[in-house]
Amino acid sequence: MKKKILVTSYYAEKNIKSELDRLNGLAEIKRTSLGRKATVKEMIGYLSGVYFVIMSDDAMDSDVIRSANSLRMIGCDGVGVDSVDLSAATNKGIIVVNAPEVHEANGDFTLGLIISLVRKIVFSDRDLRADLWNQRDRFVGMGLAGKVLGLLGFGRAAKNVAKKAKAFGFNILAHSRNPDTKIAKKLDVNLVGYEELLKASDILSIHVPLTEETRGMLDSRSFFMMKAGSYLINTSRGAVIDELSLVRALKEGRIAGAALDVLVEEPPPMDLQLLDFDNVIITPHIASDSADAFNGVFRSLVDDFILLNDKKIPKHIMNPQVLKHSNCSFLVDS
Repeated sequence: MKKKILVTSYYAEKNIKSELDRLNGLAEIKRTSLGRKATVKEMIGYLSGVYFVIMSDDAMDSDVIRSANSLRMIGCDGVGVDSVDLSAATNKGIIVVNAPEVHEANGDFTLGLIISLVRKIVFSDRDLRADLWNQRDRFVGMGLAGKVLGLLGFGRAAKNVAKKAKAFGFNILAHSRNPDTKIAKKLDVNLVGYEELLKASDILSIHVPLTEETRGMLDSRSFFMMKAGSYLINTSRGAVIDELSLVRALKEGRIAGAALDVLVEEPPPMDLQLLDFDNVIITPHIASDSADAFNGVFRSLVDDFILLNDKKIPKHIMNPQVLKHSNCSFLVDS
């Protein structure tokens, strides 16, 4: 009997079909078409009889995982796995994999946000459409050469940003709890402490995963330490920032503006205070959304399913302790 695979990711079919076609003959594929994240109740219903699920940020809490008696692997269509209860999955013997194939797209988009924000491209477009062509004083932006770009986190996406940002003449700093000193040296990135990063950066770009340690780490104290007139970019996870503290920092003029691809609540309520600022750019969590990235993500997830199907250990396991579970005893090193 073919194994059943559920795909709840709402990527365009044309960007993922070639990779899913590799599963023909190996699995029965079922797709949902909600166009949004599924609720707990919906996921419990969808997962009946499913062996492997490919998902974005759908609800995958302990209740969902306890109900999924045939599930053996959860595949997250990107880097983050924060919507999955990893402990519950591990206890039930369910492998969780991610697909770290979006760093190129994320890096491109991050640089796009930086330029759009500090050169006021989006804001000048808004004014032009409001027949404010001659408001030139509102369009004066900051040059990039010689400015300090700070990277909070130094994983694949941040390294990609650093590599491309050198062309603009940035001086680049980074802070990471587990720094890659070899790559930092190669990319001419200076590794510094957290407080030094905040105090020195003209532009601070966030590239950390959402964990209990990073949740709300950009708080009122952090904004107070940031360089006056600096800019904030976030393409990681919304909850890394305490949004009320960001609102206060913007109101008080402690930072010059922000570009956010991610928010605490997605989609946001239309009364979100951040929407009221004319020096804030907000995009709908699309930093990784390129056709190339989508294809790479699904190639990675399909590769990991094929490994599992061949009784081999998948490549991108995010809960490696699960390999000690009896459900995984049939797996061997690939």
